[in-house]
Amino acid sequence: AVFRADIVRATDAFAGGIAAYAIARRYDRPLQLELSIDPFEKEYRETYARGGSHEKWRTLAARFLMPRADCIVVRSTHVETAIRRRYPAVSDHIVLLPPFHNLSAFRDSAPTFDPRERWPQFTFIILVISNIDARSNTELAINTCAPLLRQYPTIGLIIRGGGPLRGGLEKKVASAGLAEKVVFAGETTELVSYLK
Repeated sequence: AVFRADIVRATDAFAGGIAAYAIARRYDRPLQLELSIDPFEKEYRETYARGGSHEKWRTLAARFLMPRADCIVVRSTHVETAIRRRYPAVSDHIVLLPPFHNLSAFRDSAPTFDPRERWPQFTFIILVISNIDARSNTELAINTCAPLLRQYPTIGLIIRGGGPLRGGLEKKVASAGLAEKVVFAGETTELVSYLK
């Protein structure tokens, strides 16, 4: 079989990006990086340093890949501005493509479960859908909801998402005595059941 890809695409500028770069070089194809975050942003680097990830390696990988990418797709003007400022030589290779949300598919989708049945201890659910990292403000959501969770026994906080700060936040929630009131439900692509 012959490898016939027109472009090699990576959804990060780290491990996935390095693998994509190697494949693109091997098959002489253009490399496209997709960035939803600025990998050089201080808060992002600190998040991964606290989460135990190899922050220096990730930064080196991003520095290596940025000038070598044939196209860089960014998800926000914030990231676009940051990358253009750091790498002016690749400015003409940067494309802003905000995330697409298929609202029709969401509207027409049927829930697969009822959160109130899954967590019957809660009559009122506060839902947070987010990556659990420094930019997400998940910790702020927990801190903001904490007084309500303490005062009203049937209110619960469900957090959908994952990330490098999850373990630390779970410990913080437990030490605050809120482990029974805050559910870290993990990552999923099936959000309809939570939102309908």
